[in-house]
Amino acid sequence: LGFQVGKARDKYGVKYPDMYADVKTSKNKKNANIFNCTQRAHQNTLEQQPAFLTTMALCSQKYPLVAGVAGLTFCVGRLIYAAGYSTGNP
Repeated sequence: LGFQVGKARDKYGVKYPDMYADVKTSKNKKNANIFNCTQRAHQNTLEQQPAFLTTMALCSQKYPLVAGVAGLTFCVGRLIYAAGYSTGNP
């Protein structure tokens, strides 16, 4: 997801250190919104990662197969979520 944010940053002209595009002052409000959605999908995934990794580590001690399947399901789900959210119309 980080690479997608980097590509979106180049594509929509959002320069560092700005975290988000300013929709109110942007020339193209639709592109600013798409970039913001891409950035938010990435940020939301990063916010959930500590709880996910902790749960996976604890669960895998007793149920490694269940933890592996749950981890794969979570990762695929986050990619699908990010693809849908990054359209700019969440």
